[in-house]
Amino acid sequence: MTSLQIRFNPLDTLFFRDGSPFNREELQANVNTIFPPSPTTLAGAIRAAWARAMGWDGKGRGGNWAEYCKERLGAGVTLPETITFNGPYLFRNNEPVFPVPAHVLGEPPLDPKKQKPSNLILLAPDREMETDLGTILLPVKPSSDTVEGRKALVSEWWVSACGLRQILLGGPPDKDTLMHQSTLWTIEQRIGNFRKEGRATGLMGLYTPQHIRLQHGVELAMFASGLPDVAIEKITSRPALTGGEARSCWLTIEEGGIEGYLQPEPPAGSRRYTLLALTPTQMESLESVSIEGRQPVSHCNQRPLMLGGWDCNKPRELRPCLRPGSVFFMETEHDTTAGKLISYGEKTQWGFGRFVTGIWK
Repeated sequence: MTSLQIRFNPLDTLFFRDGSPFNREELQANVNTIFPPSPTTLAGAIRAAWARAMGWDGKGRGGNWAEYCKERLGAGVTLPETITFNGPYLFRNNEPVFPVPAHVLGEPPLDPKKQKPSNLILLAPDREMETDLGTILLPVKPSSDTVEGRKALVSEWWVSACGLRQILLGGPPDKDTLMHQSTLWTIEQRIGNFRKEGRATGLMGLYTPQHIRLQHGVELAMFASGLPDVAIEKITSRPALTGGEARSCWLTIEEGGIEGYLQPEPPAGSRRYTLLALTPTQMESLESVSIEGRQPVSHCNQRPLMLGGWDCNKPRELRPCLRPGSVFFMETEHDTTAGKLISYGEKTQWGFGRFVTGIWK
């Protein structure tokens, strides 16, 4: 089944609201945005663009669109078994970039726009330690390392595909493969007003949403397989609605998957391997994780990412998700090859729960 790479190039700014209350006639200051957005947001934009190319007039919402769209694109939150999404990802100058994995530490620079982190190392499980959760095998830096002041880079720094392949082989990336998130996007504060319903006058209040402006050469991307065959020019000839506040993007569509960007050269494998989260992952709990029948030896992650969304005009329940860049340390009896793509967790058909294998030493 052919995989498509679908890239989103915004006309202006983008807005992907978080789970904060955003109700009419309530004062709203600093309405936050989530970036990159939830997989379901971009998957929904793609389905709508395909439906329009198939003849949909845009007047139905959720499960109310035409029957021929339901059969081929699904209805509401239900996808046909043939369709699978993978993402979202960020592309910069036609190459993907990824959050720096949580087990990569470095000395942060004074000016992140002009300088790169230095003295990069990778944490790895080494010794058991007593904690308030019991005796746990924690990731630590090499015992021979004496440099102080390093910090995890996952919250602000991104790495190119070349740098990620170096990490997957068990070593630190070249610092030139790192980029600060401010070189990829910036946050802009907007001011809007809302009026009394049904009236052209009568200001009720103001709200200040945060919008995302992508830097030059930066695009959002999703990968999809199993979409109906349509004339691509019908999709790319007009902007697609993307996210909130009627923001729009031009779509670029090519054949190809994410796998080709992830496989190191030369190929390598190890009985000790990592699973690096590429997209948000929904799961019951970290304590119950079992991937391909194995439980992690240890892990590095951040606070959960709370994702919800909208079903027509109703908000969906917020769910905690494992953030991209989180790392599980695994062990097995046989070598596991670095660069292998694995799906785990809930709603993987929508793009959640994509991991890539690596090596830890």
